[in-house]
Amino acid sequence: MASVLITGTSKGIGLATALTLGRAGHEVYATMRDPSQAPELAERTAHEKLPIKISVMDVDSDTSVKTAIANIQKDAGPIDVLVNNAGVERSGSVEELPLTVTAVTLHIKPQTYPNVDDDSTIVLTYPHAQAIIQG
Repeated sequence: MASVLITGTSKGIGLATALTLGRAGHEVYATMRDPSQAPELAERTAHEKLPIKISVMDVDSDTSVKTAIANIQKDAGPIDVLVNNAGVERSGSVEELPLTVTAVTLHIKPQTYPNVDDDSTIVLTYPHAQAIIQG
């Protein structure tokens, strides 16, 4: 059976995926920001005696991701499958949210470019596109 890492397993699709793969016999490493705030997976895992291990991982923190991956690999060796389900939820329209919230949500970097006609214009770009725009 496969060793499966699933992010965002506190509820919804991540929770259902962890349970489904655990019931199929796969060794599941279920991650979420704060397992104490989402006990359902732990309760169902214990009740059904599923091969699911729950650990902390905040995908917005490089340190948290590196630590969690290192711990999983120490326990299981290489990870066979990644289900990258973790998401970020923000409430409000783009016009109402602060630019920093929009940028973090979309993983983009607010940047002012000198070659834009109006120097107060802020252009939102994905990091890999910045070199192309500046070039």
